[in-house]
Amino acid sequence: YYQGRLVMNPRPVAWHYLRTWFVLDFLVLVCNVANFLVAQVEEGGTSGMETLKLLRFAKVGRLLRVAGLLRIARIIDVLERFEDRRLSERAHTASEVINLMLCVIFVNHFIACIWYTIGRTAPADTDLRWLHSHIGADSNLSYEDVSMPYQYWTSFHWSFTQMTPGSMQVHATNSFERSFTVFCLILGMVFFSSIVSALSSKTAEFRKAKQDKTQKLRTLQKFLESRNISTPLAVAVQKQVKERMEPRRLLTVLDVPLLGMLSEKLLLRLRYEMCRKYLTHPLLRWWEEVDPAGIKLLCSQAIDFVALDVGDLLFSPSSKAEAAHIVTAGRLKYSEDEQALQVSETDLNEHYIEKGDWICEAALWTCWTHVGSAEALVTSEVMSVNVQKLEEVLQGRRAVSYVLQAYATVFHERILTAKPPRKSWPTDYEVPCTGFSEILPFLPIPAREIIAVIALRQTRFTRIWQGEYDQLTEEVKEGKCAVMLNETGQVERIEVVPSLRLRRPDDKILVQLGVMDGGTMRVRCKLPGRCMIEGEAGHQAMQRLLAVELAPLAHVVHLEEGDSTLEHVSSARSVFTKSTCLRMVYEAKLNTATPELALSPFSIPMPTAQQHQNPFAEEEAFLLAGRSDAGSGDGGCQEFTLYTWLTNDEFEHLSSDKGERQLSTWLSGLEVGQRQLDVARSHLPP
Repeated sequence: YYQGRLVMNPRPVAWHYLRTWFVLDFLVLVCNVANFLVAQVEEGGTSGMETLKLLRFAKVGRLLRVAGLLRIARIIDVLERFEDRRLSERAHTASEVINLMLCVIFVNHFIACIWYTIGRTAPADTDLRWLHSHIGADSNLSYEDVSMPYQYWTSFHWSFTQMTPGSMQVHATNSFERSFTVFCLILGMVFFSSIVSALSSKTAEFRKAKQDKTQKLRTLQKFLESRNISTPLAVAVQKQVKERMEPRRLLTVLDVPLLGMLSEKLLLRLRYEMCRKYLTHPLLRWWEEVDPAGIKLLCSQAIDFVALDVGDLLFSPSSKAEAAHIVTAGRLKYSEDEQALQVSETDLNEHYIEKGDWICEAALWTCWTHVGSAEALVTSEVMSVNVQKLEEVLQGRRAVSYVLQAYATVFHERILTAKPPRKSWPTDYEVPCTGFSEILPFLPIPAREIIAVIALRQTRFTRIWQGEYDQLTEEVKEGKCAVMLNETGQVERIEVVPSLRLRRPDDKILVQLGVMDGGTMRVRCKLPGRCMIEGEAGHQAMQRLLAVELAPLAHVVHLEEGDSTLEHVSSARSVFTKSTCLRMVYEAKLNTATPELALSPFSIPMPTAQQHQNPFAEEEAFLLAGRSDAGSGDGGCQEFTLYTWLTNDEFEHLSSDKGERQLSTWLSGLEVGQRQLDVARSHLPP
């Protein structure tokens, strides 16, 4: 780590290692080599003086290995951080007691090894060592004659007697052993008293916390009994209190007082780092690209983290929404409210909000009142974007404010038009047709251009073809499409095609099966539609469709009032961009009072083996002519569009990939007579 950052570059890591542990590791390696040479010398019969010099290297190597144990401090630090994050208060206290006991055992093991080494190799001015002592008064067997495990446990026992009031029959027999015994007594006086004090403190702390918890629960039980609370409710109250007395809630910024000591600049970086990974909304990603300082200010001033225990409510029905929320940890359940939505209980829904999901996004774009409640199913955390503080952050940021206001205008229109039967009622969980890709194409062209600038800038980094880049730029300026960076960071082109769902009294709809050009049929099962031109609204595009392509039907079609519905029709990819087509469907009805039209309908022949699944058995297919831009010998008429009437199920099947393959097979043998072509030309508008 360097200045709080994890360094992954090999060069500075290597330089740091050279300045710290390299020398020690190198010396250990040298001593290991010396040990190997000692073994070789002993086999070769080298003189004793040379062997003694090599043995000194071996001893130094052992001492250096002991110094290397200092690295254990890093492991201890890692374990302490793990305990702080994962363990409860009770488990953390128990862990500290166990750690203290392990520390005592390790220290005594170390002293026992030294005591054994002294008894084996240390100088003795009395020619006696403790290993020469007899095991018992009636035994002639000394400690030197017994097995190694017995010698170790004897040394371990002796080391414990130096730190406790205990005693044993092993005593110092020379000056070196006596001096080490005195040293251990002094060390034990300091070390043992500290350990005992720490253990006593932790034990008392644990006991006090347990007594305090028991006393509070007893007080709660007395309160419930004095108020004559029913047994099921009293049990539920006590159970939840017991669960919440164990602190498992995620820490927020307000729970860490030391963060107040940070400078404003460093605190801004910290909050931005905390929030950035959850700002996945494409509009916020665009804001981050075009105005990094603004998005950092948003993270610092308008975003807060809210911790929720099991059963906590994030918001309740009929309350005013003050923030939009993103789940950053845990899981929430959203329940619609019957009175707030004014619907029957059978129409109410429940939704589960997982990590990374938005809830109550509508609060950012309109004055919103909650129509349901959000409850934490597990210990959770949400990141809340305060609406009022967001408005304060936007002051003085003209470009961002303009785009967000335009986005809010379209979002508000979608809320007003979201009602059955075409759409569901808007809720905190979802507002129909308000995905970013569903709103972007309906923003004013200047707002779309501002958003497209960032997306098109990304295309240059991906080495997009210059022709495709110029084409996208021109289409955005002309209002033909919108360009954005989607949630995966990929450039996406969005085009809206207004379509007409024309219904007969028998509930069949008008469907375009294909276009015949020069005797070749291009098969595509879809609703009749027409691309919008610059400055044209969806209703105007439908009126133009009826006047030009469906001219024979225009005077008997009633275009219904109201908003359209959006449907994702197709999604295609180029080398560097994703292209999505949205179908804006307008509803219309055929006037039942009008007599049959002279369109010369005909049936489409089917193979004998597939007659049982023929959707074109009746004579309901007809041709309508269109004009080419270049003109031709037939008065500019060179294209004929094939239409028919299908049920909804038949249309859904034939518009799928499998259905279009079947349709291509069926239409491959279609032969259109001259009479149908002449009738189609006769209905061509002047």
